[in-house]
Amino acid sequence: MPLTCPKCRSTNIDKKNYGKRTGATIGGVAGGVGGYLGVASGAAAGAEAGAAVGLIAGPVGAAAGATLGLISGAILGAFTGGAAGAKAGEVIDNHVLDNYTCLQCSHSFSE
Repeated sequence: MPLTCPKCRSTNIDKKNYGKRTGATIGGVAGGVGGYLGVASGAAAGAEAGAAVGLIAGPVGAAAGATLGLISGAILGAFTGGAAGAKAGEVIDNHVLDNYTCLQCSHSFSE
């Protein structure tokens, strides 16, 4: 059964998803920064592994491996933080915010 507006009973409804979008953005930025700065264990492990593998190619390889490890840690942190933030924002959308808006009468409401 489609969702209907409680005010005008229209089925022309749109989802705002402000919490989900905001959570994904904040989580992605925080995860990326945390991963790059080595706060996330994945970045430090990636840098260490990259440096160890890069040692085969000499000092330049070790530096390049460590750099690639940090970058991959930042990317992994951004993806993980973004996913966690989106999930948290979705919970806020569904339980706190008026996440739906009627395109007919502009009334905002929750499910």
